[in-house]
Parts: sequence; structure tokens; C-alpha cells
Amino acid sequence: MDYGSLIIIIGIVIWCGFEYHKREQLHKERMANLKQGIELSPSSNSPSLLHIWTTGGLAIVLLVALIMIIITALKANPQDSLGYLFVIVPFLVLLIVLIIVMRNDINSYRKMKKD
Repeated sequence: MDYGSLIIIIGIVIWCGFEYHKREQLHKERMANLKQGIELSPSSNSPSLLHIWTTGGLAIVLLVALIMIIITALKANPQDSLGYLFVIVPFLVLLIVLIIVMRNDINSYRKMKKD
């Protein structure tokens, strides 16, 4: 397995970490504003249904790809299994982060719709 191709995967995971941090900060600000009773206006940073569905679709595609990689790794030679592990772990981290971001967006969307 060519480890040079992992640079793209590592880049995606690093980008996802920064995106998660940004989205988490926005989520905390929204929740603090809701607790203080400040009126929330729809802005470009507020989650929309399109963003939630896109994140969910990406998470489903990533889950299917992860399952396919795991099945391929189980069929591969034992000496290649470590190479597949280096591919599976970043995708798994990315999937978990996507699920957390989607959960926060859904909660924010519900609170904004309720008000």
C-alpha cells in the first residue's frame, strides 16, 4: 500500500477537526443566546435542512465506504491488514465527527424552529 496517498486522508481529517471546532463554537454561541433569551435571526451560520441532509448523506456514503474497506481488509493478506488499518481509522474518526456535527445541527434547527 502506498502511504503517500494517505496525505489526502490526513488532510481531510485535519480539515474535519477545524470544521468541527468552528461548528462547535457556533453551537455554543447559539445555545448561550437561547438561554439568555436573545432572539435568534436566521443567518448564514444557522443550520438549514439542506445542510443537515447533506451531512447525513455524506455520513451514509462514508459508512458504506468504511464497510467496503473493512470487507476488503478481511479478505486481504494478513501482512496488508496494517495498511488497511491506516485507512480505516481516519475514515472512522471522520464519520464520528460528521455524526456529532449533524446531531448538533439538528438540535439547533429544532430549537430555532420551536422559537
